[in-house]
Amino acid sequence: MKKLVSLMLVLVVCLSLAVTALARDGSLNDFEIEMGVLTRYTGRGGDVTIPGSVNIVGCYAFQNCDGLKSVSLQSSITYIGDYAFQNCKNLQSISIPDSVTRIGDHAFEGCTSLRDVIYGDYSGGSEEQWNAIEIGSGNAALNNATFHYTTAVPAIIPTIGAFNDVKVTDYFSKAVEWAAKQYIAAGTADRQFSPYQTCTTAEILMFLWRTDGEPAPTIVNPFSDLSGGDDFFVAALWAYEKGLVSGDSFDGSSPCTRAQAVTYLWKLAGSPAAPAADFADVSASDPYAGAVAWAEQAGITAGTSDTTFSPNDTCTRGQIVMFLYRYMA
Repeated sequence: MKKLVSLMLVLVVCLSLAVTALARDGSLNDFEIEMGVLTRYTGRGGDVTIPGSVNIVGCYAFQNCDGLKSVSLQSSITYIGDYAFQNCKNLQSISIPDSVTRIGDHAFEGCTSLRDVIYGDYSGGSEEQWNAIEIGSGNAALNNATFHYTTAVPAIIPTIGAFNDVKVTDYFSKAVEWAAKQYIAAGTADRQFSPYQTCTTAEILMFLWRTDGEPAPTIVNPFSDLSGGDDFFVAALWAYEKGLVSGDSFDGSSPCTRAQAVTYLWKLAGSPAAPAADFADVSASDPYAGAVAWAEQAGITAGTSDTTFSPNDTCTRGQIVMFLYRYMA
């Protein structure tokens, strides 16, 4: 009887793929959802959180999504359909709630980069519960991943200072852990990383300066608004020498935009050429067009939607360390 119910569920989920979604609004424009079934994901990938209105990840929903880096499933989801994430070859981590009772055949087939599976939610999630899930054939990628059970790991990332505002289920958690251990990004206060705080120009340039080994400056201070007493003084002079910034005003407190972030990384990489990115809000004449194209090709960012990069959007500290992590780790 259990097998019959499972087969019926598979049939219902797969048949739903033939039905057009009833509605798609601005906040959900990357998802086609029909009666609680996510039938298709149309976005560019990156770090994806599936909406809470989804109960089932349908068959083939994310199939061949090369841009997908990480995905977080909400506790409303009970079933992952056949071939749901097949050949998502750059998928590195997935958060699966303990509400999931079945994973379909070949759901994770070809996910050769899958390294981390975070299982459970804040109410629990143990290895025993995971082993009780009905998992279909063709899911060897799950066997090769490292599992993090919510009852077996702390709710905070064990990094330098143990930040209590970064949970293991946050998409940027591994990036924060990496940045802290490499002494690239420090916290903002005791046990606080402030991942959702806007990242300033001074902060991102300090992060980048540390990745370069914290070299001493060899030039006279060109900035009228900067003195040797500023904690980012050396990083600012290094950035000027590297050609990342120019002019006689540093303005370190200004927010760092997405365009600025990828431009800094692009210049440090030697300004390599890349095929033009297909974003409606980035034209070939934009000074950051080459940087955006390179960042997309390098897998540093996939944009904010399937058609937009949002170059003028400001970045949070969590987003910036994700950029650095993808570029360097």
